[in-house]
Amino acid sequence: MTFTRSKFDADQRRTRRLIHVAWDDVTGAELQKTGKGRTVVRVGVAGATVATGHRHDPYAVKVRRKQSEAASRLVEHVNEEAAAHRRWREGGR
Repeated sequence: MTFTRSKFDADQRRTRRLIHVAWDDVTGAELQKTGKGRTVVRVGVAGATVATGHRHDPYAVKVRRKQSEAASRLVEHVNEEAAAHRRWREGGR
């Protein structure tokens, strides 16, 4: 999974513009709402410190208003993939 950010956004989050996370390190994803009601997709990464807010989370992406439904489908897909990789690692395939 690759996160791509603008230079400004990367500077604000104090992170790199491109962040690649292996599927084996993805623990899942969730939708959250900002104080203004915007949708944010937050991806859990094994071993990463969980940021208190989405603004400082390198694994969070704010979603455009018209893409909330697509974001919901993305979260479902990420959770399905993470579960499949977890089963595979545990030998349950």
